[in-house]
Amino acid sequence: MQSSIKNKIFLALSFLLPLSARAFIPPVGSVLKEIFDSRRPGISVELVFKHQVDLANGSSVAIDESLIYLGGKTYFLWKTQGHVPVYGVQDRKAYVIGIDRKLATRSYLFSKYLGTSSAEDFKELLVAEQFARRDQFLQYKPGFVFEGDPASWDVQGNYLKHPDIQLKKLESSIAIAVKGYEEGQNQKTLYLDHKLQGIKRIEWKEASNVTSWNFSDFNRYQDGLFPRRLAFEQNGNELIRSDLVQVRGLKDKAITNTIQSWQKTGGRNAATGSLEEALKVLLSYR
Repeated sequence: MQSSIKNKIFLALSFLLPLSARAFIPPVGSVLKEIFDSRRPGISVELVFKHQVDLANGSSVAIDESLIYLGGKTYFLWKTQGHVPVYGVQDRKAYVIGIDRKLATRSYLFSKYLGTSSAEDFKELLVAEQFARRDQFLQYKPGFVFEGDPASWDVQGNYLKHPDIQLKKLESSIAIAVKGYEEGQNQKTLYLDHKLQGIKRIEWKEASNVTSWNFSDFNRYQDGLFPRRLAFEQNGNELIRSDLVQVRGLKDKAITNTIQSWQKTGGRNAATGSLEEALKVLLSYR
């Protein structure tokens, strides 16, 4: 039986059981596959966001952000009232913003989640950033196979129970919490939507400080499932409120033309004043 069919059978079986049946928390690898399989392979997607960013001085800045993920890099154009547009590029190490600004990349999960159509690529990044371990992707005990009469399959008895993967209440919904890293009071946890629609939260806990990117209101666009609402929080304080306002699939020359247009518009401009301060907040955990 093909792997995708097995995953769908298992996911269907798991949701027939009560939430208290911990053995049947959906397997993380299968959930990620369902999320990213909704997206069209070979298509780069332009995402347009409207952000409201709160600054330390009590003011807030509205930023329009366009984003394209392509070939392991993410390209941006940022616009805000009273400033010239600014172009940026991000890889796993750093942002290059405008003509003269570099900012270290704290995490690449935000851009990778929104930009890629590959569950395997995202899984590799989860492991690299310690939001998951490879053993957490194992679903069944060694030697278990889907063969013979389905009535003889002891799925529940052979499914591996991971103590650091649990069902958690997240606001008004249930999420699958994957704790990839824990040392003392420091933790990294990924929350997956239990309806298999997307990532619900990326959370860093450092001593008493809790920081997270939160994703909600998932919608199926022509190019896949994406969250329409995003929020960035630190210690319960919401610092960024974001709306996804456009999803546009691009291919071949349209990708190159769009990025070149952004470079021409904002590649020689510098982020200054309130835009610079807002970008420091916006990009601090992404």
